[in-house]
Amino acid sequence: MNHLHRSLSGLVALGLVMTASTAFAKGNVDGALKFVPSDFSTVVAFDLDALRASPLFDVVKTAVKDDREMKEVQKATGLDPLKDIKSMVIAGPDQFIKDEGKFVAVLEAKFDEKKIVDFMKSQGQVTEKDAPGGKLYVIEDGGVAFRGDYLVAGPMGLVEKALAAGKGIPGGKLAKMYGSMKGAKGGFVLLGGSEQLKKWLAKRSGKGGPDFKDIEAMGVAVDLSGGGLGVEMHAAFASDKSASDLAAGVSAAAKEAAGDPDMKELGLAGPISKVSATAKGKEAVVAVKLAKDDMKTITEMLKEMVSGK
Repeated sequence: MNHLHRSLSGLVALGLVMTASTAFAKGNVDGALKFVPSDFSTVVAFDLDALRASPLFDVVKTAVKDDREMKEVQKATGLDPLKDIKSMVIAGPDQFIKDEGKFVAVLEAKFDEKKIVDFMKSQGQVTEKDAPGGKLYVIEDGGVAFRGDYLVAGPMGLVEKALAAGKGIPGGKLAKMYGSMKGAKGGFVLLGGSEQLKKWLAKRSGKGGPDFKDIEAMGVAVDLSGGGLGVEMHAAFASDKSASDLAAGVSAAAKEAAGDPDMKELGLAGPISKVSATAKGKEAVVAVKLAKDDMKTITEMLKEMVSGK
């Protein structure tokens, strides 16, 4: 694969690593969301302008400071991801849960299309074809399209589908959970209840953990206002029992973790003690709101994690 695709994949990987701790904003990604097909079941939306105003931006800078391929792309195209990208949406079908290559990335910035296409041509053969809204550049098995301030990139079939998305999320399977993200001040993550997601969650919940076999959708809204961090996760199930079981399980786990000597030594007992979990009908809500002081410890820990120390 060429450097541009690898660099986009690097941005995506970084974004997925940071979904539990960085910036998302519903209001500032609406333009990018029009490229999300209604049947996609995974959507991660980033407001990078909001992230740049957060202490967590230091984590991102630490993660990419030695990325040579990203620097090469920057030198050739004039695009500095840390300064120029305003928002980013990563979206994919059910297969994305088990195949990380099955995604479309939508970036918002002032792109120099000619410089980017010239760089793509320096990396391999590039052809053009017509697609909804304009040109679609084909390189290997992937596609890149420019639509105003948006760059859409990914596997060819998914990019073509994204360019013809129509109503997007509001008209699709994630519409109801998307409505629960209205309080996000920095962004959101949406996951549909596919069989792949159920298996993925069940594998990670461990023995005795919550039963995710009837989960229908999940959403995570993040608030970075005021230099702190607020996270609110919504999980919609097919039954009241699954929702109440998840809330009870999270409450018990948070209480146990807050009293763990190791967590106290790491300075995480206080933040963990602020976790709340409730259930109302078929929906469970897990929330935490951290202040600036809490963020100092978490930011330093994340910087060590992404730097490999």
